[in-house]
Amino acid sequence: MSDRLEQPNITSIWRDKNGFLWVGTQQGLYRFDGSSITIFNSEKTNRNWIPASEITDITEDLEGNILVATFNGAMLRWNSTSHQFDSITKFNRKKQTHLTRILASKLGHIWLGTKNGLILYGSNPQLKTQQLFFQEDLEKIGRPHFLLEDETGNLLVGSNLGLFIVSLDDGAISKIELKSPELPNIFGVTALALDKAGSLYIGTNTGHLALLDLATRKILSQSTINTGQSGYISDILILEDKLLVATDNGLFFSNLDFTALEELSKTGTEPFNKNITNLYYDGHHIWIGTYQGLNILSFTPFDVFNEKNSAVSNDVISIEEDISGSIWVGTYSGLYLYSEELKSHIKYETYFSSNALIDERISSISRKGNNMWLGFYNGGVQVIDTSTGDAKTLNLPNIDQFLVTKILASKNTSNIWIATYDHGLFRVTPQEKFGYLLNRKLQEKSVTLLFETDVGDLLIATVDKIHIYSAVQDAFKTLPFDFKTGVVSPTILSFAQNQNGDIWIGTKDNGLFVWTKENQLKGTAVVRSMEKTNSRSLSTIYAIQIDDQGDLWCSTQNGLVKLDESGNFSRRFTTIDGLQGNDFELGSSYQDRNGYLYFGGSNGYNRFHPREIVIDASPSPMRLTGINFPRENGK
Repeated sequence: MSDRLEQPNITSIWRDKNGFLWVGTQQGLYRFDGSSITIFNSEKTNRNWIPASEITDITEDLEGNILVATFNGAMLRWNSTSHQFDSITKFNRKKQTHLTRILASKLGHIWLGTKNGLILYGSNPQLKTQQLFFQEDLEKIGRPHFLLEDETGNLLVGSNLGLFIVSLDDGAISKIELKSPELPNIFGVTALALDKAGSLYIGTNTGHLALLDLATRKILSQSTINTGQSGYISDILILEDKLLVATDNGLFFSNLDFTALEELSKTGTEPFNKNITNLYYDGHHIWIGTYQGLNILSFTPFDVFNEKNSAVSNDVISIEEDISGSIWVGTYSGLYLYSEELKSHIKYETYFSSNALIDERISSISRKGNNMWLGFYNGGVQVIDTSTGDAKTLNLPNIDQFLVTKILASKNTSNIWIATYDHGLFRVTPQEKFGYLLNRKLQEKSVTLLFETDVGDLLIATVDKIHIYSAVQDAFKTLPFDFKTGVVSPTILSFAQNQNGDIWIGTKDNGLFVWTKENQLKGTAVVRSMEKTNSRSLSTIYAIQIDDQGDLWCSTQNGLVKLDESGNFSRRFTTIDGLQGNDFELGSSYQDRNGYLYFGGSNGYNRFHPREIVIDASPSPMRLTGINFPRENGK
């Protein structure tokens, strides 16, 4: 939606009872109905004309009418019959022309903040609020920045002169003094939020935060936003045990007493623009208005690790777990070890001391006992003994020139299999090192993928073939799969096998296939495409992991896709769900001993437990937004 905004400075956000999203900007009001955007502005040619384009605030009254405040002084009310806005500008005082805030009271009247004070519109005759319109009382309040109604219906006003309360009983205006050694002598109150206990969160134009007990008017807790600049606090949002604070230099989150206040960017995510104008929670997502469009903040079970939040290089291409349960991460910039205690990564430098590597890119990691086997794109193979920290280079002719694509430590034997892109396949055992290309046992120079089946057979993918190695026969056989893709054979990128023995095959540009256990036992190389069973086509599948429930998780060129055990589409997850990115790295995935899944990409990697992923299968409510009639005979 941000791309459609003529002026991306977001001034207000509101989702109405019908689910429509309203977004105010300095050059128009936008309504998003889920598929299309309607623009309301003051351009004469616009059929959705309104008298002012600079929108300052949006709300909804008790009857469900959308109310809009504009800077030229017009209050707009949505007319659901005419599908247009009615303009209300009949305010008595001359200087009450620039509306900055609007609040719909629980009693049915409307509070408006202006550049010069307050307006009470549609007031209840029983309320004694006439003195609000005396000039001397308006000057007491100053210029309102924020309006909030407390539980009893009294109005709380944050202004350039401080914090005020307007009593509904007698219309009296009183200032709430906010004094503390930590607070400056002069400041404006720019943001307010009220919790369920009746305590008031206060933000200022100097970056100070305070928690006030409204009953005793005592400050319970306070803190300061440290941004290196003025730290203007534009909005505060309370979400259960979390507090979000919007400023002119970033978004901050905290616990409710400010003892753990931190900038969101340190977690690895942040808005596209740090100058944040407002926050809005619609029950599912948090909408963030900035000087450069809209952002959405989601709380998800997907942990993300990258160079911003945990000191690991962003390009993650291999992941493995050592014998103690620690996670090792291979990147384009070397090897990292994740510390659960520090919640960060430590770069592992030991293996560099024994050999000057040409290339730090770690293409593959595999564990055998205490040893971690590392494959490099241009540097061969090294082995780290995690019990001692010693590292050694595997001794093979010209190994430092090997482009290693995959290392696989056999679960059933002592074999270590090493696939290379330019020197074929190798098998390493404690007794020998054997090259199958050198010995003409497998005439394939480029081996791209290895996978061990549950019966101990080895699947070997090359540029255009799949071979199977039988340990019992010590022989290779080419599997003549017909993928029926219109090409000789698609490029194989990933394998996986579920508990019933079916083998899943992910390809480049041609989707997902399954080689059933039944066809394996028959010895027939017949695969079935899963495209027809998926509601969305899976084009390129970089990696496949199967969770403890038998469901498939596929990293693709367009997000992470979950399929059920039969290959039927369940859900596609993208960056809006907390992923490191929508694109992933080839073969960069892992499942640890506790069932957590890992997927790496160019912006770090994600970790999550499949049981924590809740998929809402209920249909979204449908609203009729328009009817079109087809033309007949070109008329």
